[in-house]
Amino acid sequence: VPGDAVTAILLGAFIMKGIQPGPMMYISELPTVYNVFAALMLANLCMLIVGCAGVRFFAKIVSVEKKMLYPIILVVSLLGAFSINKNVFDVGVCVAFGVMGWLMNKYEFPLSPILLTLILGPMCEKNFVRFMNIQKGNFFAITTSPIAMGFFLVAVAVILFSIYNQKKINKREAAAKAINDAKVSVAEEDKKGSIGEANAKMEERVRVAEAESAAIEGENKAKAEIARSQAMLREKEAEANKLAVTAEKVQAAKALEESYVAEKQAELSRAEREKATKEADVIVAADIEKRKLEIEAEALAEQTRRRARGEADAIYAKMDAEARGLREKLTKQALGMRELVKSAGTSDEAVRLLIADKIESIVAEQVKAISGVKIDKVTVWDGGTNADGKTGTANFLSGLLKSLPPLEELYNMVGLSLPKAVSPVKEEKATERKEISSEEN
Repeated sequence: VPGDAVTAILLGAFIMKGIQPGPMMYISELPTVYNVFAALMLANLCMLIVGCAGVRFFAKIVSVEKKMLYPIILVVSLLGAFSINKNVFDVGVCVAFGVMGWLMNKYEFPLSPILLTLILGPMCEKNFVRFMNIQKGNFFAITTSPIAMGFFLVAVAVILFSIYNQKKINKREAAAKAINDAKVSVAEEDKKGSIGEANAKMEERVRVAEAESAAIEGENKAKAEIARSQAMLREKEAEANKLAVTAEKVQAAKALEESYVAEKQAELSRAEREKATKEADVIVAADIEKRKLEIEAEALAEQTRRRARGEADAIYAKMDAEARGLREKLTKQALGMRELVKSAGTSDEAVRLLIADKIESIVAEQVKAISGVKIDKVTVWDGGTNADGKTGTANFLSGLLKSLPPLEELYNMVGLSLPKAVSPVKEEKATERKEISSEEN
């Protein structure tokens, strides 16, 4: 039989694991007993280490509010019930027993009898079933055995004595409660009497204090009224002095203001006069300078216009004279050309005459083409007479002259031929070439 709730829980755990508590444990379950002892020693050692290291942190758990602690405990309990068999029914059993425990705690059911029932109940049930099997279901066969009947009567006597004792305890508690209630009532009455007496004394003291306070307040009010009257008198005197001083200062300020205004008006008038004088001087000088510049500009413009008009007239006269001269020159040239054509008979002959007239100029231009060549700077290596009987120097000069276009080629370029008097050989050769070409045709 366990002596306390902790031992009852331990014995219940043994029974759940199939171990029968009792002296025979030291024979049949000796290793388990040693393991329990070793586990308890190790648990105490671990609790010492962990407790010393985390006492500061564990102490703060007490400060956690119940509305936060209860949900955590509930979740952990339900999780533990589910994790054993992975069955929701176990969670329901846990919740049911939790509600039952809460109701038993609320209605003050003792815990020890319940634990004893859980431990001794299976033993009693097993022995009762064995008795019923032996007696073939006859419960009253217990009366045939004096020992069994004695134990049964003792059990009934214990139950009846417990009930009687509980009722006696309840009556004693009721009497004690009544006595305590009476004492509480007496104490309440005494308390009320003491409170009434204290309230009476307090009321007396309050009234006396109020009277003294009213007297002192009246005296203070009188003193305050006297002080207020004196203050008002001083205030009136101060206001009167202030008004007098203010009036004097206002009059002095007005006088100063009037003098300042007069001085200001005089200064403004003088400044306006000086400004008008300076503006007049500046404006007159500016007008004179402006008029002078306008006259000079008009004179310069008129001079420029007249000069431009003169230059334009001179250019016009010059260009008119040049045009008349060019016209006269062209007229004369046209008349000369007409007379030349009349004299030559045909226009081709007239052109030939003009070209013949310009031969000297053409030859001069040809000579001018090689006049820039510095013969004295030219070095010719002469090796004597060549196969044609000419020297190298002669061949160089001949080649230089041949670089000029011949007169006959110039004539041919313009569709003309030199007269026989100038180039008779060429003319004969040309005639021979024409005859040969006609014969071939």
